[in-house]
This record gives sequence, C-alpha cells and structure tokens, in this order.
Amino acid sequence: AVVSTQSTWGVSRVLLYQKETKQDKMDAIKKKMEKLANETAEAEARIVKFEAMKAANEQEADKFEEQLRLVQKKIQGLEGSFDMCIEDLFNQTVKLEAMDKKAGMAESEASGLRSKQILLQERAEKQEEDSLNPF
Repeated sequence: AVVSTQSTWGVSRVLLYQKETKQDKMDAIKKKMEKLANETAEAEARIVKFEAMKAANEQEADKFEEQLRLVQKKIQGLEGSFDMCIEDLFNQTVKLEAMDKKAGMAESEASGLRSKQILLQERAEKQEEDSLNPF
C-alpha cells in the first residue's frame, strides 16, 4: 500500500487503491478456494470410482480363487486315482511276468515231452522193425 501526504484527494485515492487491492485479494482467495473445492470433489469422485473398481476386482479375484481351489481339489482326486492305477498296473505287471514265466516253463516242458514222444516213437518203430526182421 502506498501512503501519500498530499491533499485529501490523494488520501482518498490511496484508500480506494487499498480497498480495491483488498477486494482483488479476496476474489483471488475465493477463486482459489472454489478451485480447491472442485479439485477435492473431482478427487473424491475418482476415489469412489477406484474403490468400485477395486471391489469389482476383488470380487473377480475371489471368484478365480474359488475356481482355482476347485481345480486343485479335482487335481488331487485325479492324482489319487492315478496313483491307484499305477499301483494296479505294477501288480498286474508282476502277475503277468509270473504267468509268462509259467508259460515259458510249460512250453519247455511241452517241447521236452514232444522230443521224448518222438524218441519213444522212433524206438517203438525200430523195435517193431527188429521184431519183424530178426536178422
């Protein structure tokens, strides 16, 4: 504020200038407060929007976690079934190997009996020939 020692008119002018300056400052403060109020309202609106998005995302995440839990439960069930199948396969393989061994032994025995039968037949034929031809 400028202070003048001139006439009354000069003092009035200085007071008028101070009054206008004060009003301008008040107007500036008012505008700034309005601007801050608008920015606050916009920020609060964004907060509400993002909180709604967050809630929707959390709900979707919960849904996916439930689906994941169900899939993991199914996987555990399938793993149990798989383990049982592997155990059954092992047991059947052991039985099959035992049966193959028995079959191999039976084939060997059958082959031996065929050879014995052939020898006995040959011997019988030879004895028959010898009995028919004594000399």
